[in-house]
Amino acid sequence: MATVATPKRKKSTVAEQVVTPPSHKVRFYAAPVLLSAFLLFLVQPMLAKAILPWFGGVAGVWIVAMLFFQGMLVVGYGYAYLITRFLTAKLQALCHVGLLFGSLIFMPIAPWKVFPASAAADPSMQILQVLFLSVGLPYFLLSTTGPLIQTWYARAQRVALPYRLFALSNLGSLIALLAYPVVIEPFVTTRHQMVTWSVLYGTFALLATITAAQFWRSRPEAQGGDVKEPKQALAAPSWKDYVLWGALAACGSALLVTVMNHLCQDIAPIPLLWVLPLGTYLLTFILCFDRRGWHKPALLRWVLPLALGAMMYGIFHPNMSGVKVQVLIYLACLFVGCMFCHGELARRKPHHRYLTSFYLMLSLGGALATVAIGLIAPRVSTWQVEFPQVVVACAILGLLTLFPKHWMRHAAMAALVAAFGLLTSGIIHKSSPGDILKTRNFYGTLRVSEEQGTVRGQPIKLRRIYHGRIEHGTEFFGQQLESFPTTYYGAHSGIGLLLSGPRTAWNVGVVGLGAGTLAAYGRPADTFTFYEINPEVARLANSQFSYLPKSQAAVKVVIGDGRLSVQKEPPQKFNLLVVDAFSGDSIPVHLLTREAFQSYFSKLKAGGVVAVHITNQFINLAPPLAAVADDLHKQAVVVVNQDKETLGASIAIWVLITDDVAALPNLPQESWRTLSRLEKYQAWTDDYSYIFRLLQ
Repeated sequence: MATVATPKRKKSTVAEQVVTPPSHKVRFYAAPVLLSAFLLFLVQPMLAKAILPWFGGVAGVWIVAMLFFQGMLVVGYGYAYLITRFLTAKLQALCHVGLLFGSLIFMPIAPWKVFPASAAADPSMQILQVLFLSVGLPYFLLSTTGPLIQTWYARAQRVALPYRLFALSNLGSLIALLAYPVVIEPFVTTRHQMVTWSVLYGTFALLATITAAQFWRSRPEAQGGDVKEPKQALAAPSWKDYVLWGALAACGSALLVTVMNHLCQDIAPIPLLWVLPLGTYLLTFILCFDRRGWHKPALLRWVLPLALGAMMYGIFHPNMSGVKVQVLIYLACLFVGCMFCHGELARRKPHHRYLTSFYLMLSLGGALATVAIGLIAPRVSTWQVEFPQVVVACAILGLLTLFPKHWMRHAAMAALVAAFGLLTSGIIHKSSPGDILKTRNFYGTLRVSEEQGTVRGQPIKLRRIYHGRIEHGTEFFGQQLESFPTTYYGAHSGIGLLLSGPRTAWNVGVVGLGAGTLAAYGRPADTFTFYEINPEVARLANSQFSYLPKSQAAVKVVIGDGRLSVQKEPPQKFNLLVVDAFSGDSIPVHLLTREAFQSYFSKLKAGGVVAVHITNQFINLAPPLAAVADDLHKQAVVVVNQDKETLGASIAIWVLITDDVAALPNLPQESWRTLSRLEKYQAWTDDYSYIFRLLQ
């Protein structure tokens, strides 16, 4: 097969000395690369969403899922490295095709529930186990496709640098990422999503098999191997190259995860802010590996310090501007940081003989960054110290690569290393005024703050509990106001009206504990059972607040997912079931499905009521509740409390669902309005939910 070499340009690098690829052959190898990348990023939100109900529907599930998928990417890239290094073309093709056919036994994919749900303080290992058994082998083979087929293409067609196929794979990933929340999730149930994905995977397996057969027939060994190139083009990368590849990849991945966590936990707790950072991250890969002109080191020498400085300022001054402005600033800074990391990777990409080792270091660096941020950081620090650490580490890499001979480099490097050490040791510590306690685990960051105030001219102490930036309870200490119900649970709120007036002895179940404020309404003959998934919340409610210890009712706290725990209770147990888990940084959708409410009502006595707290700045949860109530032939009303005269009360929105609203005690007609179903909203089920439509 004849090849035509491009003319050499003056001062060209080894990476620029390429052989023009045959265009009709590029498309043949591009099809499985594009489809595999699309399927890789499509299965991630699909499968993670399917298993969310098993682990409480918290944001930590997404972090562990990302860790699994990045870990499998490392394994896949390692496989591509090993077989292309040690096997002949024939054995490579036979081995890969055999695994492709073996993976078809997992079709159609479905989450494997291989153990009973438990109240584990950290279910990370269970999540990893479920994902591995559900999609481990198919995902592993998809992850091998990029580096493996690029290597086959380079050897079979004798092309020096096939890296534009890497840009193409990132394009496929970006398409899947954007298509899922916009095109797929709103119209297709989870079960049908998995069936469709499985059909597409079968198509991919066929395309990959054809490509393997083509590679075998091309007999690359008989063609004399690589295209003739200068000796320096074939020089093996040094250990410094390997370290720098891994460091740049880790830095880009770490910037992605830390910005994603910051946006979702500290600024705007909405699902859209998972998509935007990841889309930005993939876009920089596409731009940098498609062609060299997008990466401009001379410009980055000025722009990168500004971007990193803006992020560092935002970390220590979180209220610097409005939410929309902050989101745009962080996305812009993430774009600049990833353009630096991925541009430097593209500038240092090796000859295709070392392509698989290059990709292996990329995947390894990304996986190590996710492990450090997703698993290690929550266990060693009570605040997100990893965010400023990542910013400083990115600045150090910028000095090493963008300013290799600048006279101020050594002084700046010393200052940055010192800053990193101070952050790591905790000397530089970000805390809010009045914080007296911080704790962090799989379920997020909790902090308790205290401040002084006055009531009726007398000094008083206020203590609050926060999850991220969301307040989950306030209690007064002094002036005999301990255990006085405040915030969303004031006497004029929907739940306050039900519990504070004349009534018989009630058995009350509460999904979501917070500070335990609702226990203040307990009477001597009452029983209050709280269901809380985070054991740290239960510990703080008992040790830092007095609502639970001083309640007149018999109080019990059950650790575990609320829906699963309620299902274990005997039928017709409760007069009132409170669902209060929707004002934090994630929406546990599985608590709002038709199947969930069927379970709730089976646990209620005749005339019982389900009260759902839906106060949320960003998401309107009333439409799916109205749809569920209509499907179950129940009445739903909404009570909006805007009484600012009650001490410590906040605006609160409660939805009450029951058989007959008129029969509810202590609920005057003027306090509520009927919640009617909207035609365009359908009830959520365990197989279908779509939250983007509810963004306010």
